[in-house]
Amino acid sequence: MSDTPQSQEPTQRPFVAERLRAADAFLGARMDWRLMLASGHSNMLFRAQGPQGDLVLRINASSLRAFGVDRRLEADVLRLIQGARWAPRVLCNAWREGWLLMMHHGASLTEAGGQDVASQQTVEQLLAFVADLQRITESPAFDYQALIALYRRRLQERAAAAAHQACLQQLEDAFSAIPNDTMALTHHDLHSGNLCLDQGQLIVLDWEYAGLGWPWLDMASLLQHHDLEADDLYALPVCANLSAKEIEKRLHLAAHINQLLEQLWFAVREEQTG
Repeated sequence: MSDTPQSQEPTQRPFVAERLRAADAFLGARMDWRLMLASGHSNMLFRAQGPQGDLVLRINASSLRAFGVDRRLEADVLRLIQGARWAPRVLCNAWREGWLLMMHHGASLTEAGGQDVASQQTVEQLLAFVADLQRITESPAFDYQALIALYRRRLQERAAAAAHQACLQQLEDAFSAIPNDTMALTHHDLHSGNLCLDQGQLIVLDWEYAGLGWPWLDMASLLQHHDLEADDLYALPVCANLSAKEIEKRLHLAAHINQLLEQLWFAVREEQTG
């Protein structure tokens, strides 16, 4: 998340001002909220110095912009992971009212220029984080079929509807090909923009798409976004008792699913922005 303030005009919008006041009421003081420039975010982010330290207030985007996000599911997941060394510290998640208050954990690895992404310490923390997630096998589930149905409804009237429907069919076929593996808590969006280092500790942000899911999707993201090799993943819990061939087959399928999901997500974003 960037610290660069934009125009303060958004704070005058009734929807925004109401949520800023609600956060102030929770904190018991009036904060000097500054809009943060946050490339790639659908939500509106504000930052202020509060009694607990440096704070971030997220004002949730509408379901039209935050496509496929289930705020109740996100709230359940955030409650589940609170206290984990890699979890963002949430002070208040008023998801029904449309805002979330948390501690600021520093610039993302993307904003930091990526210099820490390939450090051995960060790689080790990232792998340990994914291993921790794979040990969490009881959590609210992410509904892949509901997401596919949502994409289908949203994209069916587009000019390129036939191409999108073909992509959706590929996605359904790919999900049908997932082996009968144990599901685990899955983040589903592990690019470097959602990672930061807070005094050397890896913190993972943006749990909007998290839920019980196929953990190999996160592993494929590690290979795509963090310059790791497949054999770096062999020590992860889900790889136990699998051959190298079976691991490679799952990673290939997961990478294909991630690619299709990304393609569809950008198609929806293009529709929203024109």
